[in-house]
Amino acid sequence: MKLAAQNLIKPVGDMRLLQCLIYVIRKALAQKVDPVCDLAVGLGLLERLTWILRNVPDNAVLVEAVWTLANIAAGAKSEYVREMRRLGTQHVLVGLLQSPDLAVKEHVCNVKMIS
Repeated sequence: MKLAAQNLIKPVGDMRLLQCLIYVIRKALAQKVDPVCDLAVGLGLLERLTWILRNVPDNAVLVEAVWTLANIAAGAKSEYVREMRRLGTQHVLVGLLQSPDLAVKEHVCNVKMIS
């Protein structure tokens, strides 16, 4: 997971590779183990995922990124949600509700940013 997160921080031009990297991270975060979330957040994952939501037009990548953010937000650490708010992630998520892709909208609705 650490290697995937470190590679995600670098620019990735291949959308399938980007999707796979986010998938690996999402699966690790789904275990809801605080050290894994702490590592991911410490590596700048929230900033990178928010950037991806703003700048990557690939729906499969967006679904993985939103799902990963949902796993982080569900981690029950209020500082994660505060950081997402500081980054403006909630505004980007609201904007994604305009996506024509139903899967993107569905995953956006699953992000709980309550601290």
